[in-house]
Parts: sequence; structure tokens; C-alpha cells
Amino acid sequence: MLNYNQITSNVITTAPRNIDDIADMDPVETVTLTCINLPEALIIIDCGANPEKAIQFRDKMEDHFEKRISHLILTHWHWDHSDALSVFHDVMVVISKKGAEKLKADVQVTKEFVIGSRGSEVFFQVCGGHSPDSAYVYYPSEQILCAGDNLISCYAQTFSNGKVTLDLYRSWELFDVKTIIPGHGFIVDKHYLINVRTYFEELIAVLKGFKSQGLDISQVLKHTDLPEYCYKDHSKWEEGGKRHTGWLNMGIKYWYSYV
Repeated sequence: MLNYNQITSNVITTAPRNIDDIADMDPVETVTLTCINLPEALIIIDCGANPEKAIQFRDKMEDHFEKRISHLILTHWHWDHSDALSVFHDVMVVISKKGAEKLKADVQVTKEFVIGSRGSEVFFQVCGGHSPDSAYVYYPSEQILCAGDNLISCYAQTFSNGKVTLDLYRSWELFDVKTIIPGHGFIVDKHYLINVRTYFEELIAVLKGFKSQGLDISQVLKHTDLPEYCYKDHSKWEEGGKRHTGWLNMGIKYWYSYV
């Protein structure tokens, strides 16, 4: 069963408002699907891995906005965001060139793409970071950013190219954004983004000190001087949820090898 969260009159997402509705979910169930209604287009962002749920979301959005889906935007090609692609065989699919090569699908290959008329545009931008083909979607007139997996809220952030991701966070902080829809998890805001960026900057500084001391990774992972992840003060936040993934330790290992 899908959650439906109406952010504005033109934007509906499956991402819940808080952690309460997501703590017990399997990771693949936490992928967010989002719909943006423009006068000249009806856009879905990411389709998830479950065709049945993708059909349900598509039908619900088309009924609600009384028009057909015109575009599917994929923030990246990973299976949990794209396996239900067949549900959208009749619409324009927008993805990066690298993503299109992975999917081997008939799609619009692009680095940048703009949908909508002046003043109500939706911007697709390939940015890398989480994966080489990762992209985000920005809807400035509604102050909404769909971050893809470069920002997640139900687990600790993981990295493919951490420098790119942290630079991306700094650039997003300059956007006029009130609502951020993560690739996985519940809706967040710019304050959450800043907290995640700050945590990893503090982590990197501490890890550089550990590296100078010659500590091995097993010592690092249990060191009492490690900063606490920025969401651990929430009573229901558990790294990886009940199906513990160890993503936080993966991130620490990544940055320790990086520094």
C-alpha cells in the first residue's frame, strides 16, 4: 500500500512526512515516487521496483489531476528506482546518457532538461555523486527539490563519489527550497541537508586525525571520538531500520579510505 502526501496543490509524493511511517519498511519499499503537475505536463519522478505499485501511483495521479502522464524522470538507473519502467512505456522517459546505456531503453538522453513554461519550470540536472548518472529535479516555483539517492533520510548516507556529493549539498543550500524529497525516506528540509553535510565534514576531520595516528579501520569504527550521526537523537531512528544495513559504517569506511 502506498502513502500519498500532498505537498502542494501540484505536487504529490509517496514519501511520508516523518519517520513513524517508514521505520519498519524494507529498503526497496522506501523509494519515493513523486508527481508534479504543470499546465502542459504531468511528470512522475522515479518509478520504483514494483510495477503493481507504479501502476497504482500512475492511475491515482492521472485521476487526481485529470490528465495523462507525459514524462517519467529517473534520478538514476539503479534497479530499485527503475525496475517498473515498463509501466511508462508510452511516455517520454528522461535520464542521463549513462543511465540510458544501463537500462537499454528508448529514452530521452540528456544532462540537462527543462519541462514547463517560464515561471513554472521543472529542471532536471545530472550531477553524479551517488552514482555517475545521478540527477536531481528542482521545481523552484514550489520550492521543492527531488534529491534522488544523493540524499536519503531513513538510513545514513552512502557514497560513490563523496566529494561530488558534499559539493552538491553546498550548492543545494543556496537553492530557494523548503521541501526536499529524498531518494529513500521521509520528507525533509534544508535544515536536515545542512545537518548531514555538517556531520560528514566533522567526520572527515576526525578521521584525518585517526589516520595520522595509524589506526586501522576496526579501531576507527568503535572509537569513542567518532561524531554521532545527525539523526541518532530521534527515538525511532535506527541505522538501517530493523533490517540493519550497516550503511553508516560503510560511509565511515569510505571516508577513512578517502582521507
